[in-house]
Formats: sequence, structure tokens, C-alpha cells
Amino acid sequence: MHSLPADLRFAARTWRKRPVLVAAAVLTLALGTGANTAIFSVIHRVVLRPLPYPQPGRLVQIWSAGVDARGRLDPAGKGLTWSATVDRWRQADTAFDSIACYRAWNFSAAASAGQPERLFAAAVSPEFFATLGISPAMGRAFSAEEVAPGRDDVVVLSDGLWRRLFQASPSALGATVVVDGVPRTVIGVMPPGVRILAASMREDPDLYAPISTVYRGVLRGSGADVIGRIKPGIALAAAQAELDSMSRKLPAEGRRPVQGVRLVPLRDEVASKVRPMLLILFAATGCVLLIAAANLANLTLAHIAARQKELAVRTALGASRARIVRQVLTESVALSVAGGAAGLLLSGWLVRALTGLYPGTLPRLDSLDPSPAVFLFSLGLALLTGLLAGIFPAWQFSRANFHDGLKDGGALSHRSHRGSAFRAALVAAQVAATFVLLIATGLLLRSFLLLRAVDPGYRP
Repeated sequence: MHSLPADLRFAARTWRKRPVLVAAAVLTLALGTGANTAIFSVIHRVVLRPLPYPQPGRLVQIWSAGVDARGRLDPAGKGLTWSATVDRWRQADTAFDSIACYRAWNFSAAASAGQPERLFAAAVSPEFFATLGISPAMGRAFSAEEVAPGRDDVVVLSDGLWRRLFQASPSALGATVVVDGVPRTVIGVMPPGVRILAASMREDPDLYAPISTVYRGVLRGSGADVIGRIKPGIALAAAQAELDSMSRKLPAEGRRPVQGVRLVPLRDEVASKVRPMLLILFAATGCVLLIAAANLANLTLAHIAARQKELAVRTALGASRARIVRQVLTESVALSVAGGAAGLLLSGWLVRALTGLYPGTLPRLDSLDPSPAVFLFSLGLALLTGLLAGIFPAWQFSRANFHDGLKDGGALSHRSHRGSAFRAALVAAQVAATFVLLIATGLLLRSFLLLRAVDPGYRP
């Protein structure tokens, strides 16, 4: 009874005789699996991974939606909501535990005696932190009384800003920070590593202020982004139907009346802008992997063709067809796993290169360390590629007439000629797929260069 370790040792001895073929196979598979693993790694972190909040499946982004010419709710509507409407939602017994407003904004801030710096900030309602399920590590969040003109001279700092302005001193609580020329009191400091993942939050805020602070300026009369936490056991559709019904009964506010709402799971909303791009990249890298699998199948066919006499001798000595098939599959899968391991190492570099092109455009890439899910994906991809690339060559040559191979100068059997035809078909398929990818890449690169050449009218 032959064991898997024996098959692997035999495969290693065979590889040492053909190092160029092995290197070509491993390099090809490393590129194919590495590209797929890199894109899957990004998709897993950005799209599939749960949000870093308690019970994240209950968090939704709430958009106001108007109606089209037929009076139907616009399915693509993503409008802001006026704060008075949100207040009425809160006052009613709705399907939500809490609903919060926020606006991304930029402030100029400095400690009382320091130099001002431009900061990315969030103007939020008092329910914002509780809705997400986070709270300050020091001090407290805003109270309802502090979100009103004349009483909103308070701020909550991020951990990073607290360390920069106050050198991580506990005396920061109660200290003064000058925000856009107005002295404000620090009432809280957020924990380190807090992520604010919501629409319009292109990065984590350095500073949080009451939402009333932005409504006194250029945003007077405008709406806000809204997030909500649905009560346990209530379906998304039921919560949306309830808000739809309430919205139609409310008086019109702002420039357009709110005829209904759209509820989008917060995880889907965070990834909505990059999901199409990632899926296109995943499809393209899938084509690359198919090319790599076809290349491995071709190399396996050529490798077995060169070993016809050896296989014929083994068959004459009593080796069964199943035994030969298992050996061929073992060699193919082992090569694929080796290429997958190299691809896993390559994927880390590819992810860093992808995120380095436009830093901050891909949300939730706070950690570039591969997760167990990414490792399992890479391993499964390598095993599947090895099986797909090895199963036809194994089947093809298990049916060949090996007795012709024992004759000196004997010609290949008819089925071996069919194997040569299959190798030619694989090469043609590889060339066709490569041309498709090259043409698509050229079009995308041309579009990218044209976009880069657009003059915005100022010096960026």
C-alpha cells in the first residue's frame, strides 16, 4: 500500500530532474494565486468582515428618498435627512433602539497655547456613540442639553489628538481647545483604535463636536447623515416600512419633502463605493488564475509525455491505472500548493501596492496581516487549481497504450496524439484569455491617464 508521503518523495525526485519546468509552474501559480489571494484579502476586510461594533448586523444607514414621476419611491435615492424629521422619528415608538445624526466636517483646532492644525472632524448628535455601541475611554459623551446653540462649546477628542495636543495627560479633561477660533471645553477622550465606519467618513475623526456647531454656518437648513440601530428581532424590511409610513405623514421640511426612506445595512454602505471595483478586479484575477491552471495542465501533459517509457515500465511491472492517476494528481497538487504558498507571500506585497496607490480610498484596511480566512482561501485555491490542472492529464494518460512506449523508437499511441491536440487547445485558450486581459487593461489604463490629465482649474 503506497502512502501519500511516498508519493511526495517520488514527486520530489522527479522534480529535481526538471528544475526549469518546476520553477515555471511554481512562478505561474504564484502569480495567479497571489493576485487572487490579494484581492480576496481586500474583499474580506472591506466587504465580508463584520463591523467592529457590538451586534453590527443591527446597524443601518438611513437615507431619505423622494419619488419619481410615477409617484414611486426612488430606489436609488440617497438624500440627507433634516434633524427635525429625525427628532420626530425618535419621539415615536419605532423599530429602532436609537437613531443618530452626523456630518463629516473640517475644523481648525489647537490647544489654548498651541499652533492650530487642520483636522477631520465629525459633528454628531448625542445618540451617535450609543448607536454605534462605543463610549469615551475618559470623560463622557455629549448630553442632549449640549446640542443647542450657546451650550455646544464642548468637544470629544480622539486618542491620537489627545496625545498630540496634551501628551496623553489626564488633565486634558476640562482643558480648552480652540476650534475655528472658538474656545471649547474637552469633556471626553475616545479609546485608541476606535473606527468610525459610516457614509461620508473618509477617515477616522480627530475631533467630535455637537452637530449644532455646523448648522450655524454654511450648513444652516441642510440635512444630516443618519444611522440607526434596529431593535432585536425586527427585520430590515419592517423597519423601513415603518419609517416610510411615518415620513409620509410628516410635514415637508427643507427643499424636498421626504416621501420615504432607504435602509442599507451599514456594512454594505461602507463598502458600496469600492465593491464594484473589487468585484471587477476579482474577476480579472480569476482569469489570470485560469491561465495559470491551463499552463500547469500543459506543463503536466508535457512532463508525462516525456515519462511515457517510465510509466510503461511501471505498468508492465504491475502498477495499476489508478496508481498512476494518483501519482500524477499528487505531483500536480503538490506543485500547486507550492505555488500557492509563494502566492500567499506575494499577496501581502500586492495588497500594500494596491492600498498605496490611493491611501484612504479603501475603508477598513487598518490591518494588513493575513487572517485565517485568507489563509484557508489561498490553500483551497491552490488545491482546487492543482486538481483541475492535473485531473485531465491523469485521465488522458491513464487511457494511453503504454505498450507502444516499451518499443524502441515506438510512436505515440492515437490517444497520445489526442493529448498533443489538447495541449495545443490549452495554449490557444491561454493566448485568447491573455489578449482579453491585455485589451481590458489597456482600456482601463487609457481611461486612468485621461482622468489624470483633466485640469481641475487649481493646483491640487
